[in-house]
Amino acid sequence: MSAAPEGSRRAAAELRLATAVVRSRVERARERRRALVAARWADVVARADRGPDELQIEIDHAAEHVPAEGTAAGPVVVRDDPAEHRYEAHVDGELAAIAEYLPTQQFLVFSHTEVLPGHEGRGVGSALVRGALDDVRRRGLRVVPLCPFVAAWIRRHAEDYADLVFTSPPRTSPGTGRQAASPLPGTP
Repeated sequence: MSAAPEGSRRAAAELRLATAVVRSRVERARERRRALVAARWADVVARADRGPDELQIEIDHAAEHVPAEGTAAGPVVVRDDPAEHRYEAHVDGELAAIAEYLPTQQFLVFSHTEVLPGHEGRGVGSALVRGALDDVRRRGLRVVPLCPFVAAWIRRHAEDYADLVFTSPPRTSPGTGRQAASPLPGTP
């Protein structure tokens, strides 16, 4: 047997395993999101008892500390946290966003990206993805962008980053050298 089919089988097995793990992580992320929404709702209910003057003072105070739309408060520092299987973006030393991944030998499967409250709309997510993909390139790896944000970001910046997307090599039939039929119906 040649090395290419064995490598293809290994990559396919890694991708199947990564997909199963990603599904599990996505479900955990959904649970975290539900808990966050519940906590925010509890805060809204608690604030409902305040008078309009107290709320206006709080809104004015918050507005003084929010940078202009589309800009981070300070430089965005992106770093890999291999123990947590995620890239992190920090702004002024504070965790601002995460991009979770599942590592394999050949690629990283990006499963979930989240910009934390207070940092949305300022380019932190984009800076995180750019920094993560630059690191992936430096390490000589590829990516499988299952996270919709990462996939869309790569599409918008295809000229610079599309080459990082993992594509499995074409399968060939043993002994013929011709491309084998896809195991998935309706796919080439």
